[in-house]
Amino acid sequence: GDGKFALSGGEDAAVKYWDLTLGRATTLKGHGSNVDVIAMGADNRYAISASQGELKFWDVRKKKCLRTIHGHAGKVTSVALSANGRYALSGSHDRTVRLWDTATGQCLRTFEGHRGWVESVCLSEDGHSALSGGFDKTAKLWRLHVGASSSYALAEPVAGELAAHVAKQFQDCLELARNAWSNRSPLEAAVHLR
Repeated sequence: GDGKFALSGGEDAAVKYWDLTLGRATTLKGHGSNVDVIAMGADNRYAISASQGELKFWDVRKKKCLRTIHGHAGKVTSVALSANGRYALSGSHDRTVRLWDTATGQCLRTFEGHRGWVESVCLSEDGHSALSGGFDKTAKLWRLHVGASSSYALAEPVAGELAAHVAKQFQDCLELARNAWSNRSPLEAAVHLR
């Protein structure tokens, strides 16, 4: 986003959309229990939140829940939205990562491979790849439209500050690979993606 808006959620089961320039929040209600995780789209219009295994897709400008999505067998621990708001990604205690169509609520793909809780997910800016990390001490790079993955062993579980660091590294590697590819250097691009 542009740094003018923020989201929060918590024990009051509400999502709050903050206008940081005015110092005011709009409250969006709809969850039945704690809001565990939340993410805003790049355009500051759409958001996704999770409470236990339930996801809600919001148009925060219209103050409206557009869709409620169910599908995880465990608590949702991380969410992300694509740049255009068309897709959502979620990670869960059920050890899966799921890709959702926000317009229909349909699960487009379930990614399996983690042996522990999935604690962090992020989407590439181009919407073709995702990264997940979890308590099994792995980070997995998923190719969303193919379903293939690459796995990377880590020294500790991916959570908290490490999750943010891994997500930043992922975006940096994708940018390096994109630049190498545009410079007609496919081998160099492959090195950045492995």
